[in-house]
Amino acid sequence: LVRMGKSKAEGDCSLKDLVPSIVTDLKLRYAHVNFKIAKDLPTINADAKEAHLLFSNLLSNAANSSKNEGVVRLTVKELGDFYLFSVKDNGRGIPEEYLEKIFDITSRLENSAGPEGAGLGLTICKAIVEGNGGEIWIESEEDQGTTVHFTWLFLRVDFVLNSPLVHLPQAVQFRQALLCNAVLRPIRGGWSDAVRP
Repeated sequence: LVRMGKSKAEGDCSLKDLVPSIVTDLKLRYAHVNFKIAKDLPTINADAKEAHLLFSNLLSNAANSSKNEGVVRLTVKELGDFYLFSVKDNGRGIPEEYLEKIFDITSRLENSAGPEGAGLGLTICKAIVEGNGGEIWIESEEDQGTTVHFTWLFLRVDFVLNSPLVHLPQAVQFRQALLCNAVLRPIRGGWSDAVRP
């Protein structure tokens, strides 16, 4: 799969501008879906094209899975040094046997009987999120809908540590502060690869 998260085009990406434009396009295809988008969407450090690909895939998957009078919600919370984004639908849900392998491109290509609409989009989303130091996972129950959660660092650690404006002692102090200040907190039972010691 194409490597994500290493683009030289990274910068401030305003989700308040990006996400509504995505929703406007999706409403043309999913007129039956009510998109409920958080009003406090942040500006993140990201490549704009990757961010567009990420949110358009997640929102379109949710819309495609929704019921006739579907509802798709996008929420965000501040979680320590991360943003926690969640995209939730009220659709048919994903059978448990597919959850563990839903991000696996090999399994998706071999098993055409998997949940409709997810396609390779989730594999791409995983590459983007993990390439930027985050984690992505799914919670779902049949007939109860699906929620995709993912985390995004406030600021890329490698960007800060490699910045010419940060002297070595400051970089060391910054990294130590992150390690002690819960960037390496367990998220869904695992550690973030972004600052793994």
